[in-house]
Amino acid sequence: MTSSRLLAGVVLVLAACAGNADDGPLTNRTTAALTATTELVADSTPSDSTPSVDPELRAHDDRVFAEAADAAWRFIDRNYAPATGFIRAFEHYPVSTIWDIASGIGALFSAAELGLVPMDEYHRRTARALHTLGTLPLFEGGFNKEYRVDNGAVIGIERTPARRGYGVSATDHGRLLIWLRIVAQRHPVHRPAVDRIVQRLALASFTGDGYLKGRQLSRRTGRTLSFQEGRLGYEQYAARGFALWGVTAGNALDIERNLQPRDVEGVQVPGDKRGNDRLTSEPFVLLGIEVGFTPAEQQAALAVLAAQEARYRRTGTLTLVSEDAIDVAPDYFFYYTVLSRHGPFTLEVQRPNVRPEQPRWVSTKAAFGWHALAPSPYTRQVVDSLSRVALVRGIWGSGMFEGGGATGNPNVNTASVVLEAALHHRVGRPLLDLPPVQ
Repeated sequence: MTSSRLLAGVVLVLAACAGNADDGPLTNRTTAALTATTELVADSTPSDSTPSVDPELRAHDDRVFAEAADAAWRFIDRNYAPATGFIRAFEHYPVSTIWDIASGIGALFSAAELGLVPMDEYHRRTARALHTLGTLPLFEGGFNKEYRVDNGAVIGIERTPARRGYGVSATDHGRLLIWLRIVAQRHPVHRPAVDRIVQRLALASFTGDGYLKGRQLSRRTGRTLSFQEGRLGYEQYAARGFALWGVTAGNALDIERNLQPRDVEGVQVPGDKRGNDRLTSEPFVLLGIEVGFTPAEQQAALAVLAAQEARYRRTGTLTLVSEDAIDVAPDYFFYYTVLSRHGPFTLEVQRPNVRPEQPRWVSTKAAFGWHALAPSPYTRQVVDSLSRVALVRGIWGSGMFEGGGATGNPNVNTASVVLEAALHHRVGRPLLDLPPVQ
């Protein structure tokens, strides 16, 4: 996808959605603009050609992404754990989820492609991580939800090292499966190790009735409980990972199956008719950067972006939201959503029956991700603002508070998405489409 055509599409979306919010569902007014975007992208020039954008703007963006990637790599490099090949999720924090581990693999891959780490060192570190994944103790056919980064020890239900884990996340496995496919496809030298990892996993056990299934140990009964996992965005992203390895969760893959348009800032965004929405930027950013959108996913993604710019146009508050680790007790991890069960632009946390009003922030991940996928004057304005505020001792924090000031909390997921975004900006195509190199 070339930058100029996606930019034009976003402008069309905003123009179409600026009118009456009651003009119809996603299949009417908003979809007309998004369909135009799809057509613009569909006939785009080859991804290795030079985008037809203003040379000064391109040079500006090249510099911003390069500097951003340098800062992100500093976190990854200094939080590398040589014994396992994994990256610590946070400075001095010893435990990581499978999502975090996948982010570390993606960060290292992107840094190597960008020339920030020598290729022989990339291969050495990646081989170490893959070896560890090939030997980690499993929980009922999948990777446990958490492990210690320094030695690979299983984390149990009491959140301490234990002989037995406490559950598996289909969403986290989906992210890992995407990155295992990208690594094996781009660098066939790692394909045997990747195949051994995938063969360890009972991937079919993560699906049922066409959906993704997670499993967790019950504290009360000691039995493992199975549940449907994911809502629009995250659900499609994770399902794509399983599909890359031949396991198809058809209902989860189909974003239109449970899509119910909802009005947010005059834009018809993809609500989930099952309820419990957690509609935010991250899964759409990752889909676009890593594996590429289907036409329906692209329409949904651009509507999510358009609603955020529309909030800025109405309020003057820069808005690009995501899930992030923010050092605010007692939750420390927040979903800042375009739409949740509480309404538009609301916060969600893991604690039940809690509806926080703060913190509110502009997400580093969301800003760089959207600017790589759909660069526009608005995404450029947000990225430039973040570049002045969100760095913490030369390393990216989660973002900047809407009222001003850095959020702090550098972490592997922010660093990984920034590196991925910088690589996508350079190559102009989903990272899964990069050709093999020997």
